[in-house]
Amino acid sequence: AKKFNGEIICADSRSVYKGLDIGTAKPYIDKPVKKSNLVGYPSFDPVYEIDGVVHYALDIADPKDNYSVAEFQKLSYSLIKNIITRGKIPFLVGGTGLYIDAVTQGFQFPKEDLKIREEVEKLSDKDLINKLKKIDSETLKKYKNNRRRLVRALEVYLVNKKPISAYTKNHPPYEFLYL
Repeated sequence: AKKFNGEIICADSRSVYKGLDIGTAKPYIDKPVKKSNLVGYPSFDPVYEIDGVVHYALDIADPKDNYSVAEFQKLSYSLIKNIITRGKIPFLVGGTGLYIDAVTQGFQFPKEDLKIREEVEKLSDKDLINKLKKIDSETLKKYKNNRRRLVRALEVYLVNKKPISAYTKNHPPYEFLYL
């Protein structure tokens, strides 16, 4: 990133959490960059400069909160646009393949509703399977032994009126080079 005038977006599902420094590949962080040194940079906090390279998406969520891949994708697209606008090259770096794929392959994310999910979780396995047979047999075949995914599939249908298998990849707004 330093050699190619780049900035790093950390794509790691654990590095986004404050305080989860042990057991992650989070780089050593001395301190955040002073905002006064970042003219033209996005209003994003915190921003770190590590070994002369600006890093984003480190320590942005509280471990008590859920941070989703959909949130990461939205943040990344915003950061990528800003980085490119300033004539720099964005580097998406990290160990969570789903985070990287969501950005580079343009995944669509259906709305969620935790109250509906709680109700669906109360269903027996048999009732859950019977409901999904009628609305999303493709997902049922794919995840028949994964209750968590089946619950999410029924929730998605109830909230969005569209089966989860109907959600496809979009063309992402950028071209990517994988290294």
